[in-house]
Amino acid sequence: MTLSTDATDATFGDDDNDDLDDSGALLTIEERVAASEASSGRDRPKLWTRGRERVSHSAAWPWRWIFPLLTLAAALAIPVLSGIATKAVLDSTSGVQATEITDPNAEGYVALVSPTESFLALHVDDGDILVGASLLTLKGNDAVGGTVVVFPAEFLTTPSGVESPEPLHLSYTDGGAERVVDGISRSLGTRPQSSFEVIPPALWYSLITPVEGFEYSVIDDLNFVRANGDVNRLPAGVAEVAEEEVLIISSSLGNEPGIARATRIERLWQRWIQAIKSSGLEDPVGSGSSTLKSFVSRIAAGTSVVQSIPAEPFRVDGRSQPLYVGRSDEIDELRNTIIPFILPIEPGAAPVVEVVNGSGDITVNESAIDEVVESGGLLSVVSNAQVFGVSTSRVHYYNAEDLPYVEDLAERLGGVEIRFFEVEESTVDVVVTLGSDYLPEQ
Repeated sequence: MTLSTDATDATFGDDDNDDLDDSGALLTIEERVAASEASSGRDRPKLWTRGRERVSHSAAWPWRWIFPLLTLAAALAIPVLSGIATKAVLDSTSGVQATEITDPNAEGYVALVSPTESFLALHVDDGDILVGASLLTLKGNDAVGGTVVVFPAEFLTTPSGVESPEPLHLSYTDGGAERVVDGISRSLGTRPQSSFEVIPPALWYSLITPVEGFEYSVIDDLNFVRANGDVNRLPAGVAEVAEEEVLIISSSLGNEPGIARATRIERLWQRWIQAIKSSGLEDPVGSGSSTLKSFVSRIAAGTSVVQSIPAEPFRVDGRSQPLYVGRSDEIDELRNTIIPFILPIEPGAAPVVEVVNGSGDITVNESAIDEVVESGGLLSVVSNAQVFGVSTSRVHYYNAEDLPYVEDLAERLGGVEIRFFEVEESTVDVVVTLGSDYLPEQ
């Protein structure tokens, strides 16, 4: 079910390319940054050279740690990939400028791509039993609008160290929240960028409080039995959401299918986001969880979609209600759409890719980035050649084990040329250079 609430270059190529050194080896991002800064009289040490030149590790290692820290700090103040870089980049993440060149259409432009912002909310009832989970992701160059994906507690995953698939509620009972997050991450093929938080009904209600009283359609009578035996009843019809309604809607109600509960949670998200959109309040999301408050506020500020994780029922002997198995192809497609720039579960899990525009036609980037994402690559850098005019598109790679990925990517890009460079150090694994011969599929 999908509920919309929209209202709901390192470059190289041809012989005349300035991004090749005198030996024909590919220049690194750092060398291109140094070239850019040299024009303003600034000196910068050479860090790595792609090709066969060996550089001492003592010179390289500080930069490997300092540079990510500097870029993280810069991310707070410098927006990147503005203008018409690519729709995928613009709609899903922000990055950090690596040079003084700020025009994404200019020669020598380099931008680092950050992982898509995402957060995992683990819903528990008042007895600390996991009743579901919600993945929140942001989109847009101004980071507003996004998606909420709801998982039933009976969704099967295989966390690290577990031999066979287990439902999320069992992961929570036996291994805690971290085990649930690990299982969902492995199912998605990416970790949540902003980690996770456990959300009991009282905390969820505290976030809803500023707009409480919005209407929610109850399909069937709902009866919630408290630990002391008292029964809270929510009759079928239209209810106004307050504290008790949040408790009942988001709790496990006896022997019910997990998808029924997940659908209630899904609809609560939808109605809440709609209430925020129409409230007119300056601060329509309550306190209690600063991270969840931030995500919900930004999702509600733009186009938003709420949906359940693609899954199908799986019957198990001895259980009256089914478990749910993810439809992997649909999950991969969903991930590529809402989290195009992933945070790998483990280092080296995906080839790190740079896309370099060598032709000067920036509009072709979108298609190439889509292919990088859909092929399973980790997009890390979007850049322009030091000098436009590259005619031949190529894919360069530096690790022999990445050849199967590179062959698939080159085919997706229209059968472009493949070249291998042996290197000692590199900040990326694969470089895609787009020449004037690159013709995106229409």
